[in-house]
Amino acid sequence: MRTFAALTGLMLLVVLLPAIADTIASSRNPAFARIGFWMIVAALLVLAGLVYHFVRSRRKTRERELKDLLALTSSGFELAIASLLHDLGYKHIEHVGRPNDLAADIRARGPQGHQIVVQCKRLVPGTRVGSPEIQKFIGMAKIHHGADHGIFVTTAEFTGPAIDLARQHGIALWDGEYLAATLARIHNLARRTAA
Repeated sequence: MRTFAALTGLMLLVVLLPAIADTIASSRNPAFARIGFWMIVAALLVLAGLVYHFVRSRRKTRERELKDLLALTSSGFELAIASLLHDLGYKHIEHVGRPNDLAADIRARGPQGHQIVVQCKRLVPGTRVGSPEIQKFIGMAKIHHGADHGIFVTTAEFTGPAIDLARQHGIALWDGEYLAATLARIHNLARRTAA
């Protein structure tokens, strides 16, 4: 609700500011022009403050989501991703992760019915998943598990070569930033719906 009020105020400010500036510019009274000038400066500062607050609030929410994921066990992380997949419209979700799971922690059907295999890696931020891990996942997902598509999920980041390789083979890469933003969006939507 606060975000809606802030955005409404922001839109009003953007719409009214040019009209105020035009009125001030056409004024012949220098005192009125000075007051108007400072009103515009104040409005711009308020606008900058609202934008800063909005961006900072979103960043803190994403950081909190990522911190929550990092606090989970490996199995808990896999279950959280399975729940996220459900929220995103995936069906027939099966948690199959265990030691020596052959690069498949979750199997599911995508929204269009495709067989999906998901590999989950809960890693410390700053760690980077490289091309060798993606190579292994591509082979296991497509050849061993017979999946139509694969999703490699991590709380960390991917290297450039890993991203290029995944793109060439139709593998979706979900890094920590994507996970945090997606979870924040889903949780915000759920809060708005519940209110």
